[in-house]
Amino acid sequence: MDIRKTRIRQRYYLGTLLIALLLIVILSAVYLRVIRVNGEAQVEQLANRSIRMKKLHIKSIVDNTIQHIEVERDLIAKEKGDAVATLYRDALAHVAAKASLEDIKAHLKTVTAHEADIGVVIFDQASGKITDRFNYDLDLPDSGVLVSIVEVNKP
Repeated sequence: MDIRKTRIRQRYYLGTLLIALLLIVILSAVYLRVIRVNGEAQVEQLANRSIRMKKLHIKSIVDNTIQHIEVERDLIAKEKGDAVATLYRDALAHVAAKASLEDIKAHLKTVTAHEADIGVVIFDQASGKITDRFNYDLDLPDSGVLVSIVEVNKP
């Protein structure tokens, strides 16, 4: 009977061991699955956060660049506005001094040669046509579109 008891005991131990191993395998599989799912969720959150941070960074760079461009545009507009105002005052001074049309044209040609971004178009109101262009490359029709900066009355 000793052998039988030993066999029963061995079967009991073996069965208990198999049940314990099966339980360990099942619990380990569930635990590993939970870890994997949580890890994937955290990776996805990290990727989304990284994308949001990149978007915010790019948006901030774009906003700063736009702001810089606007400041530069305002400065350039002010500088060009000052240059145009000076050109206008000079032309008015030439007109007030009763300078000839050719003297005024020569002065405008000289000023526009130094100011590459300023163009001048002389529009004869009597004929309704553009008579001269200085540093002005746009193709404009010869009549009916422009208002002259300085009106020069021909004698």
